[in-house]
Amino acid sequence: EYNVPVSSCLSCELVYKGQRFRRHYTPVNPNGSKGYVDLLVKLYPGGMMTPLMWSMKPGDKMSFKYAEKDTWRPSKYDTVGMLAGGVG
Repeated sequence: EYNVPVSSCLSCELVYKGQRFRRHYTPVNPNGSKGYVDLLVKLYPGGMMTPLMWSMKPGDKMSFKYAEKDTWRPSKYDTVGMLAGGVG
């Protein structure tokens, strides 16, 4: 059963021509899901990993590892700094 905190992610790893590629992605399926994990992955044509992911065929392998991040708790820190960026 999928039940992880919002601040967690999956570490995804591919090996292509002997080289390892690893990126972190946040699952988008709801807690309580059973038997699957959904990832929303945008294809970046010049990217290092997404073109490899998008070219995968049935039977190709990719490794996943749960990567727990810091758990949010009210009043855990006295101050919090935030930085955001993006396009679109």
